[in-house]
Amino acid sequence: MSSVLVLQRPPPASFKYEKKARSMNEHESKFGHERDATGA
Repeated sequence: MSSVLVLQRPPPASFKYEKKARSMNEHESKFGHERDATGA
């Protein structure tokens, strides 16, 4: 669900941060935590 929102309106700063986080494998951890919090 979160990924869809990001794809719907991906800001320049967020895009850069996401790419960096992905490289650091931190994005996965963050995404998982967010998904748990959203209960999706």
